[in-house]
Amino acid sequence: MSRTIKITTRQAIQIAQNSENGSIDPIILHILELALCRIWNNIQDQPDSYIMSQLEFAVFNYHRALPDLQNETAREAVSRYWDSHTLVLDV
Repeated sequence: MSRTIKITTRQAIQIAQNSENGSIDPIILHILELALCRIWNNIQDQPDSYIMSQLEFAVFNYHRALPDLQNETAREAVSRYWDSHTLVLDV
C-alpha cells in the first residue's frame, strides 16, 4: 500500500532554505512555484497596498533573484512587508 505525503508550503520553504547542496526535489520546487504565482498575483491585484504574510515573504524572498521580480512593484511589496513589521515593533 502506498502512502501519499502532503507537504505544505511552509514545509517546502523550510526544506529549500535548509538545502546544503542546492539540490531540491522537483516536487518541492513545484510547490514553491505555485505559491509564488499566488503571491505575485495578489501583489499585482493590489500593487500599492498588498502586504505579504511571513510565509509569503519567505517564498517571495527565496525567488527574489528571478528576472520577473526585478521591478518596482516587487521592490515596493518587499518594502511594505518590512514597513509593516517596523510599525508592529514600534508600538
